[in-house]
Amino acid sequence: MLIRNLPLKIAALALAVFLWFWVLLKEQNLISEQAVKATIVSEGVRAGLALPGQLPEAQVRLRGLRQDVNEAAGGVEAYVSCAGLGAGRHQRAVEVRVPADVSVVAVRPAEVTVVLEEVISEARQVEVRLVGEPPAGYQLLGVKASPKAVEVSGAQSSVERATHAVVTMDLGRAMPEAPLSLPVQVGDSSGEAVQGVAVTPARVNVLATLELVVSSRTVPVVVQTGGYLPEALRLVSVQVEPAMVTIVGPANRVNEVKQIETQELALTGIAGSFSRTLSLVVPQGVNLYSEPSVRVTVKVEKVQPASGTQEEPPAEPPD
Repeated sequence: MLIRNLPLKIAALALAVFLWFWVLLKEQNLISEQAVKATIVSEGVRAGLALPGQLPEAQVRLRGLRQDVNEAAGGVEAYVSCAGLGAGRHQRAVEVRVPADVSVVAVRPAEVTVVLEEVISEARQVEVRLVGEPPAGYQLLGVKASPKAVEVSGAQSSVERATHAVVTMDLGRAMPEAPLSLPVQVGDSSGEAVQGVAVTPARVNVLATLELVVSSRTVPVVVQTGGYLPEALRLVSVQVEPAMVTIVGPANRVNEVKQIETQELALTGIAGSFSRTLSLVVPQGVNLYSEPSVRVTVKVEKVQPASGTQEEPPAEPPD
């Protein structure tokens, strides 16, 4: 059964393969058109002249084999030739470079107005714009840019519009005696950026003068206890001397500290009332304006049984 009409089946299969390749080849070789965009650039501008702004985009319509058109879409260059032109306004045809395998059907706009101006250079004072807050514990006394001025050069009308040379400094990144290198942005009187001008130098160093803010505060001492008293004892009181201490440091950090804690006082295994010297745990960023330790007195008493006489508490253990 499988070999019945075998020549006919082979012929049918060969025809199907041929038709598949024919359709694929035809699909790849269909003539296609596609519109692509390309920014128009100027070429051949005479030294000492410049354009005050960017030229518009051109829409270029390409024609060719579909695969060639798709591959050429990213390689289209639109330009106008300014060779031999002086200062002023000129109408120039938009020309296009495309790969050899495709052709240009249309270019819109076909012409553009090219304005050429004399190149000038003017100095602008550097303005420092501040954002954010100084680092914790510091206050800002002032900022200084170096150099204090930059040169802005380009087409005359663009330079005249560029009335401000601004650097933006984030105070959160400022460090004492460590200048930051920041880019210069040029803008007009309304703060809008001016394009097409060169700034020399493009970056300036900005130094923030910072002063450490020192503050002091008196806060209570809190005794930290750990463990448990024996069942036969009950805690009567915990006294600490001194009960208050003074801390000093950056104002914002000092204001965050509400109390100073002692090292842990273990209650497990004690036999009676006692006094002990404990070190203070000082939070990072502040200092003590007193001794780094306190005297803690713990008073306990025995739990009285339901009946019987009261027993004398044992003697205080030594420090």
